[in-house]
Amino acid sequence: MDDPVKELADVVRMITEPYAASEIAQNVDKYFTEDAFILYPMFNQPHTAHGKENLKGIYKLLRVFSINNKIEFHALMFSEDRLHATVDLTESLEARFCSCIKAKLHFITRVDMRKEGDGKFRICRQEDNYPNDLRRSGIPLYGLSIFTATYKIIAGTLVSCVGRFLLEKGWFGP
Repeated sequence: MDDPVKELADVVRMITEPYAASEIAQNVDKYFTEDAFILYPMFNQPHTAHGKENLKGIYKLLRVFSINNKIEFHALMFSEDRLHATVDLTESLEARFCSCIKAKLHFITRVDMRKEGDGKFRICRQEDNYPNDLRRSGIPLYGLSIFTATYKIIAGTLVSCVGRFLLEKGWFGP
């Protein structure tokens, strides 16, 4: 991105709304750093030097389970240096394997960006939150936070591997 303030909303749409996971993967290539990672309410992707490849797998698997995703923005806020943003949004979607199941998920998303050598801003960290994430709620549930953190790292690793495999094979659509 040349100017995240002007472009971030479009980038969020480009990694969420396309039907084809291959198009989403191309947009991840364009707008994320090589070591990018996501913290999602149901899993955490481990931070690695080549996280972008796993991130593409995660977006593929999310697309396997949901289609017709649309974003409605409520607010976008930026730090003065434009390297950090908070996005308040609602994502509407339907289940791929049971189109009668539709959902509207409210997210507060934190995005950290870096200005790369080519002068473009790219996302290096994405953290999606919604109210039922107990670990991030601040409620002191001793022991549960360690269990959920461990589960989410394992789940993030498995989701990225399965999604990368499906993306490479071209299964469940483009």
